[in-house]
Amino acid sequence: MSNDLGKLVLRLTLGILMLLHGIAKLSAGADGIVGMVASYGLPGVLGYLVYVGEVLAPLLLIVGLWTRPAALVVVINMVVAILLAHMGQLGQLGKSGGWALELQGFFLFTAVAVALLGGGGSAWAVGSTDPFARSNTAPWHYLWSLPMFKVPPVTAERLQLLLRAMPKAELHIHIEGSLEPELIFALAQRNGVSLPYASVEDLRHAYAFTNLQSFLDIYYAGASVLLHEQDFYDMARAYLARAAMDNVAHAEIFFDPQTHTARGVAMETVINGLHRACADARSELGISATLILCFLRHLSEASAFEALEQAQPLLDKIVGVGLDSSELGHPPEKFARVFARCRALGLHRVAHAGEEGPPAYIWSALDALKVERIDHGVQAMHDAALMQRLAQDRIPLTVCPLSNQKLCVFPDLKNHNLRQLLDAGLCATVNSDDPAYFGGYINENFTQVFAATAMTARHAYQLAFNSFEASFVSNADKRVWEHRLKETFERFVEHD
Repeated sequence: MSNDLGKLVLRLTLGILMLLHGIAKLSAGADGIVGMVASYGLPGVLGYLVYVGEVLAPLLLIVGLWTRPAALVVVINMVVAILLAHMGQLGQLGKSGGWALELQGFFLFTAVAVALLGGGGSAWAVGSTDPFARSNTAPWHYLWSLPMFKVPPVTAERLQLLLRAMPKAELHIHIEGSLEPELIFALAQRNGVSLPYASVEDLRHAYAFTNLQSFLDIYYAGASVLLHEQDFYDMARAYLARAAMDNVAHAEIFFDPQTHTARGVAMETVINGLHRACADARSELGISATLILCFLRHLSEASAFEALEQAQPLLDKIVGVGLDSSELGHPPEKFARVFARCRALGLHRVAHAGEEGPPAYIWSALDALKVERIDHGVQAMHDAALMQRLAQDRIPLTVCPLSNQKLCVFPDLKNHNLRQLLDAGLCATVNSDDPAYFGGYINENFTQVFAATAMTARHAYQLAFNSFEASFVSNADKRVWEHRLKETFERFVEHD
């Protein structure tokens, strides 16, 4: 609330003062400005454009409509005014003792601040209720997030190859959900665990999920074969080998320790096995990987605090915490105190929200848990104000198309809203979720959703770029991977 109020004060201050300035200039007539512009050899008619920057744009700022583009217009207007009219006066003292540059600097940098911050949330801006708000802000946010790289068109056939070849980050992968039936049976035999399935084929036939809960029932049964550090190592190492083949440069891996500690497996057994696999994959496969500890939302707050306490000696081996498991009936605010503690410990924070749950769960994850990313988030399309907030604040969504289809979130991939999320300016990414259960790793998610929704090479570049920007790595690493992404597209087009 305080952040929105601060943005509102900033926007109204800039808009009202600039509007009064523009009205005063308008009342004096345009002849002086037209003459000044003409004296620089420019068409005099350009002088009338000053009223766009000093009357129309301030009005948009005051009502909160298209706030960022309006602020950018003011920035351009002030830069031109300083260059043409005020450059020689900036160092002069006025009669009151102030420097001339103070007023120009105030208008210029206040406009820059509004362009960066936006207008102040759903309660303060007409744009939040404007039915055209999403389509009108999309080009602005696309420009804001994407480097100046023109992505050429690519044929549908070649696009499928490009999707597989481009470097990418995977930010939504449950490592227990990467357990292939063959590995489940191998670990069960190694550990003497009996399974309710006679064969690998019988287990695969059981993957007939109708919703999230029916999937989770079999998911937890599969995880029961994980008992020793080597089991967790083998599981993670198998996923990372597959991810490297899919040109995943970086993976942020979810794991559910409560699933294992409830069976008597020690927290250090889980984390040490996974962390060792990540370290070996970096040195042997060249893939970067980090760990995110997820709390099970169907369990109690006390259970989450207990898991966090058990993990404290090992926090140097994880980068953040998340919230997963059954969404409906378990709103994010149930774990507000747990996430506040994690924030105090310096951990990154993500949460599943808006998969089967309503947009209100996404709001709660943002406001009550203070998360930095939303996992899934596809239900945001049903709330225009939420869409605007996600776009303006660049909150990433880790979308999982094949998971959404398998769990009947969407009846078919052609009905998936990934393209609409991207075109609305949201920082969406593509991920595999639980690839062993949902029939596809990250490249299958890319190729199948692109084939179903007719997305283009521009969308592919944006999705891969978003995945690096949304990751919890250094800016230096992001720039390296983004440069590699750009090179991949350039090489691909050269040989097209």
